[in-house]
Amino acid sequence: MFRYHDRIVAPEIQSWSVLEDGTVKLPSGISRATIVYADYVKSDFNFFPLRGASLVRLWKRSNIYFAALRLEDYVCYQNKLQPETFREALSKTENCPRPNVSGKDKFAEGHFLSSDCDLSLAPQANYTSEFEADNRWQKIVDALSESANSNDTLFYRVRGVYRIDGEFWTEFGYPAKETLVEPKTLYAESRYRLWTGKNYILKILFYIPKEYKPVLDIEISSVQKEGAVITPERIQILSRYNEERILIGCRRVLDRTLNPVWIKHAADEEHHQNGDSNQSEKIEERERESATADQNQSPSSTAADQKVSKLRVAQGYLLTQVEVPRRMIFGIVLLVVIASVLIAMGPDMITGAWKVFGQTIAGNDATLLAGLCKTAGAIFSLAAGYLAFRKIPIGQ
Repeated sequence: MFRYHDRIVAPEIQSWSVLEDGTVKLPSGISRATIVYADYVKSDFNFFPLRGASLVRLWKRSNIYFAALRLEDYVCYQNKLQPETFREALSKTENCPRPNVSGKDKFAEGHFLSSDCDLSLAPQANYTSEFEADNRWQKIVDALSESANSNDTLFYRVRGVYRIDGEFWTEFGYPAKETLVEPKTLYAESRYRLWTGKNYILKILFYIPKEYKPVLDIEISSVQKEGAVITPERIQILSRYNEERILIGCRRVLDRTLNPVWIKHAADEEHHQNGDSNQSEKIEERERESATADQNQSPSSTAADQKVSKLRVAQGYLLTQVEVPRRMIFGIVLLVVIASVLIAMGPDMITGAWKVFGQTIAGNDATLLAGLCKTAGAIFSLAAGYLAFRKIPIGQ
């Protein structure tokens, strides 16, 4: 979600009508956007187009505009000149965003939220695979790492939450299948709906664009322990490029449980409290190797030059919701109803049903058919019981 003071919002957007609840009524054709990162360098902005987005909701509170966006394709940096091409196109627009260097106040100038329809400012062709998405993201990160504000940053990309299907068949030698879970939009937030009794994989891609630098452990945590179990909760970053797979095991809960999954730096104090000296030893080893390499390249380097600074990492979170699938509840209820009907079937009911259709059935056949119905009813009851005890917290 993005917020903008009305003094940096384009007048054409401010002219759009606002409903009683604050929702801004969007004109026809306004549905897509481009997210741009403004990097403050030398009293000016360097603009980096990041990715496309679809506008979910735009609303106003007092003099602040709020925009809820659904992230879409990354911008394609075909070459290193792509950001420059975008900057030139953006600089030609009227009221281009810029910092205020007049000294009168610290407010920026220009329009940071505008409805410019220049196609040169929009993302290029959509990608068709996660492999291409990873490549685009990596090129954007390489461009950002050239900035003095971002060259000490650990970048990461949440590739998504994947449901593990077919775990039962792995016992017979068949591989499990990973299915991408699409987030569902609430009023402005997005949530991942996770099913009780299921296991999920959270895939996070970490990348250090240039040389390796020590970084604190990354902690993956959830406040609500009742809904899901996360493992591992701590990730060691020991290489420049790596994909981590975080297992999320959903408990059996009857009510819908919101579980924010946080991605953040692990606190230094926790390292000492938990006796985690292994990571510190590895970081010190990396620092010694880096210092030795620097000393070989420059004999006159000082101890301060040899010191390797630790990388920063942004704190983010995913909103997950653990719930019983509605189709599972419907299926259990349906099985119970069918089982009740079949078990209640007797020879007299079957004979009466035959007469309704103008047919007759022998007594022995009716008795045999009633027995088969009761057997089928028992099977349906067992199936409903298995699903109920397996998927919802009955008997806990």
